[in-house]
Amino acid sequence: LVGARIDLRPVSIELKMVGGSTKQTRYIPLASASAVEEPAKEVDSSLTALRVYDYSRFSFGIGAEFGGMILKRHFVITGPLGAKYDRQPSYTGFFLGPSYTLEYHMARKVSLRMDGGWFLTMVPNQTQPYGAAPIARQGQLRIDGGLGFYF
Repeated sequence: LVGARIDLRPVSIELKMVGGSTKQTRYIPLASASAVEEPAKEVDSSLTALRVYDYSRFSFGIGAEFGGMILKRHFVITGPLGAKYDRQPSYTGFFLGPSYTLEYHMARKVSLRMDGGWFLTMVPNQTQPYGAAPIARQGQLRIDGGLGFYF
C-alpha cells in the first residue's frame, strides 16, 4: 500500500495504490478436473474521502472510496489422467463503497493503521454465456493494515 493524504478541516482525501496476490488450490474428487490452482494478482488505485475524528492517540475515519482495478488470474487445471490445461484471463473494472480507517499514532510522524470497506466491484463479464449480464457484479470485503508515515 502506497498513498498520500491531504487533511482538510471537514474531510481527509486519500489517494492509494494497493497490490496483492493470492494462491488457492482446490481438489475436486468427482469432476472432470482433479485439481484447480488459482493464483491471482491484483493492483488497485483509489480515491477516498473520509471524515476523521481524533481522540488522544487514536483517529477514526469513515467515508467513501472509488477506484479502478486490474486483476490477473491464472487457472491451472489438472485432469484425472494428469493432463494440464492453462488459462490466464485478465480483468479490469472499478469499485465503489463505504470505507473506514483506524489509526494509532505511535510517535510524532508514525502511525499504525488499518483500512477496510465493503465494495461493490464491477468487472466486464469475460465468459459471457447466452443471457448473462455483460457486467459481473460482486460484493467484496477488504481489510488491510500497515504503518503510516507523515511528512
